[in-house]
Parts: sequence; C-alpha cells; structure tokens
Amino acid sequence: MGIEATLVQVRNVLKKMAIRTVQMVEPKAAPGSGLTVAVYMNNITPAAAASGLNAASGLYVYTIRIYTNMLQEPAEKIDTILANAIDKVFTALAGDVDLGSNVRNIDIFGELGTPLKAQAGYVEVNHLMYRSVDITLPLIINDSWSFG
Repeated sequence: MGIEATLVQVRNVLKKMAIRTVQMVEPKAAPGSGLTVAVYMNNITPAAAASGLNAASGLYVYTIRIYTNMLQEPAEKIDTILANAIDKVFTALAGDVDLGSNVRNIDIFGELGTPLKAQAGYVEVNHLMYRSVDITLPLIINDSWSFG
C-alpha cells in the first residue's frame, strides 16, 4: 500500500468522526459552516533510526488542519469545539487505526524528532478569517527508498 492509500485511510478515519468536509488539499474557497478539515504534506525526511541495511524508512509529516468560522456564535464555544475535535483525532490516531502495511507507526512521542501535536491559530481563506488548529501527523513509513 503506497502513501496515497495511506492518506485515504487518514481521510477515512477523519470522516468517521462526523466531520462535514475532509479535503486532501488546502481549500481555495472559504469553507462552509461547521468543521472543515484539510490534510496536506508538510515534509519528508529519511529516518535513520528506523532504517535497515537494504532500504531507508521515511518520516512523512502531514498537517491535518481543522477550520471553523471565527465569527460564529457563541464565540466562547469555538475553542471548546476545536479542543474536542483535537481529542477525537488524537484518540483515533493513537488507537488501533490501520493506515496500511507500509506504515510502521504514527510517531506519537516524536521518537524520530516530530511528535503528534496540535497548534491553534488563525488562517485567512478567500478573504475570510477562520479559527484553525494544525495537527502535526508524523508517519514512519517502512522501506521508502531502496539502497543500490
């Protein structure tokens, strides 16, 4: 199973959480009401500690960005809604989730340098401001590149 199939599995995990829209790219148009999620690549690097003699494993880091309109009411509930969404994503990813046979594991504690984490902020999409959370998803992928 390749990285594309792995990302489909990530999308399926997120869709099971009753999130209205899960995109595999950052939105170009302003998201609608409720929670919208985008999954996209952050960086890829060889993972020496997870590699063998014949192939290098890779640390594939993706961003799961959760968007919600920052002008929705009641405004004081926005961060609670996002925190609950983060908890659901972390629970799903830390649990017995199958992301495919080539995924060694989700690097939850940052064994290879990048832990599973969430960072809140704001992002503008199509001239509208959204409250957002970027979840860093580090995947250790076995045998990404062969030697020789």
